[in-house]
Amino acid sequence: MPFRYEPKRLLELLADHPLRGLLWTTVALLAIRPAVEQTAALLVVDAVFIAVLVAVVRRLAHSKRLFRFCLVLLTATVLARIVRELQIDGGGGSTFDWTITATTLLSGAFVAFVLALLLNYALRAPRVTQNTVLASVCAYVLLGVVWGFIYLLIYEFNPAAFTLDTTEGTPEVQLRYFSMITLTTIGYGDIMPKSTGARAMSALEGLVGQIYLTAILARLVGIEVASATSRGGADEEAAASRPPGTDPPEKNAARGA
Repeated sequence: MPFRYEPKRLLELLADHPLRGLLWTTVALLAIRPAVEQTAALLVVDAVFIAVLVAVVRRLAHSKRLFRFCLVLLTATVLARIVRELQIDGGGGSTFDWTITATTLLSGAFVAFVLALLLNYALRAPRVTQNTVLASVCAYVLLGVVWGFIYLLIYEFNPAAFTLDTTEGTPEVQLRYFSMITLTTIGYGDIMPKSTGARAMSALEGLVGQIYLTAILARLVGIEVASATSRGGADEEAAASRPPGTDPPEKNAARGA
């Protein structure tokens, strides 16, 4: 296939399988973004992640009004992130510190919006499918991303809230890493919460992560059991409605074959 058709093919795959794209893109973001330092490269990485999130919202949003709200929130988020990256790259001072807090709030709100759509889709599905499982897994990963923005907001108001080594990467990257190891209850101890608010949110994230795994697994099993029971009841009704001595259609088809 000619190279010029590849971007179109990738966009088609993303539109057809947005949840799969979200899962792999989020995992790649967590692995790649800590190594990216240039402003232009950071904007490209963020743009790819945002594009996948928009594809997910487009698939899961049930109304145009909800999708328009997502686009407004997205536009504000993108503008804030561009201003923030340009300010950091240009060595801006405290005069523009409001952009940092605004970016954190908008970015966290946008990811939380997508997270809510994923949870709504996974928990209200009539039966368990591959998309249901993918939505549940993506929601779990995005929990860690959202909590990372919460920690970043705490850090921006109180830099002493966490024991961060600023030579090892940006606070956003380090606190997202801290969020993931807290969500999975690994807890290496290289980054520690020091303030009361940081400790409270860390404990809450660990608790929510464990409750989520238990609750979502129970919900998926419940949906599958209910679906199987419904199918079994339909089969029994069909069998009861057949005249006595007749075989079900499946056996007749097999006999004819």
